[in-house]
Amino acid sequence: MSSSAKDLAKQGGILVAASFIVRFIGFFYRIPLTNLWGDAGNDMYAMAYQIYNFFYIVSAFGVPTTLSKMLGERIALKEYANARQVFKVALVFVSSVGLICALILWFGNSYIATKIFNLPQAALAMRAQAPAVLIVSVMSVFRGLFQGMNNMKPTAISQTIEQIVDALVAVTLAFALMEPLGINWAVAGGISGTAAGGLAALGFMIICFFAYRKRSKIFCAPRQEITERNSDILRQMISIIVPVVLASAIFSIKSMIDSSMFIKLMSWKGYEQEAISNMRGIYQGKFIVLINLPISIGNAMAAASVPSIAHSIAIRDRAEIQSKVNMLIKTVLLISLPAAVGLTVMGKPLLRLIFPNAHQGGELFWAGSIAVVFYCIIHVSTGILQGIGKLKIPLRNAIIGVLVTCLTNVISIMVLDLKIYSLVLNIVLFSAVLAFLNLRSVLKFCHVRISFKKAVLKPLISSLIMGIICFIFYVLPFTLTGSNTISCIISVGIGALTYFTVMVNIGGLTKRDMSTLPVGGLLRKLKIFR
Repeated sequence: MSSSAKDLAKQGGILVAASFIVRFIGFFYRIPLTNLWGDAGNDMYAMAYQIYNFFYIVSAFGVPTTLSKMLGERIALKEYANARQVFKVALVFVSSVGLICALILWFGNSYIATKIFNLPQAALAMRAQAPAVLIVSVMSVFRGLFQGMNNMKPTAISQTIEQIVDALVAVTLAFALMEPLGINWAVAGGISGTAAGGLAALGFMIICFFAYRKRSKIFCAPRQEITERNSDILRQMISIIVPVVLASAIFSIKSMIDSSMFIKLMSWKGYEQEAISNMRGIYQGKFIVLINLPISIGNAMAAASVPSIAHSIAIRDRAEIQSKVNMLIKTVLLISLPAAVGLTVMGKPLLRLIFPNAHQGGELFWAGSIAVVFYCIIHVSTGILQGIGKLKIPLRNAIIGVLVTCLTNVISIMVLDLKIYSLVLNIVLFSAVLAFLNLRSVLKFCHVRISFKKAVLKPLISSLIMGIICFIFYVLPFTLTGSNTISCIISVGIGALTYFTVMVNIGGLTKRDMSTLPVGGLLRKLKIFR
């Protein structure tokens, strides 16, 4: 592995660690909220968050990727003054778009909730999200600045701060508002933590910016070295950000289409609104929240890959690109495969552990955990394609996935009557189609050959052995003690140890691989056969 690929692994590792912390905080603060307002409240929360997520994608999601790519290219060529202009143009442009989106959400929340989703009680929660759209838009520019300089630490720390503040504010307001004002206000209070967390994280990023500015080549470069016009920079920025935003918006639009179709088709089938809302609450508030924990790995690795690969493209180092692509795909499979198997085996006991008062939905993991692998591949392959400048391909592939799954959605509900499992089938099929198309494009344009035995077969064998051990060491303690909590702790702990022990001893993790991992020294001690 080259030094540049090792640096990518290091920066990706920083974001992966931060993403895990953020996801765990986000997941665990949802526990008291779910216990407070149940699956119906989860449905309202999820609906409001879907709308926020759409406006967030339009105004901010593609900004760090676009900015890190543009900055990475200019820094590689030592065009520091031009890099500064990119940051300034982005700050004005993105702030303006964020303000427009925030105003639309603030004034249009009632129409969206009532006319599109037939869930008027979610309107208040949607309005509570409007300030967050503007705050997060501005923050995305500062995150893109540091990611473009291949420094992931400010982004990682700000994400952690954002989630901690979000959790504290959300839980406090939800419980404070539930009894006097009811569930609508409680959900609005819970979801308003997003704006509070974003404001705290933005404050931290601004502090980092002023601390960095004094010693930065970008901000110390003389004005006379600027060779690009602001209009040209904006034109290039829009040409990059539009495909990135559209490719990401497809996911959000698909989620909203799926929700709308599920509600309408299930109503036509004769199901009551309360039953439909409860099913969606289980799916969004439990299944999706839990599988998003390991999926965050792919997101983090994708964020780290864009500036690094763009840098290699700028200096035309093809061998470096191939090394980085191999490392990214191998790393994401190394973690996503055991996560998928683990959730398949332990999803139901974990829900019983986490939501003792509302543990319905564990069976969904038997059918849908494989989506973890597909989504991790999607995020990493999208980051690679964006890094090499193939911005329209992820968009095209996502549109194909949406068209395929819209048809299967109708069949699974109206013909097969799969109820909540239609949502799970939909997400698995969509992610499988998109992962296949994206990965095929990566292999084609990067001229990379992936070792099936090393990247897929060995982690898969280790994961299946781990799954068997997890099942055995859950059933035995549960039979003896009757305690789900004790059984889960023993099973997960022994399962993780089993996976890495098998991987080390069958050659799935080599000495070189372990040297790039923070716990590489501990993993070497698991070597039994020398």
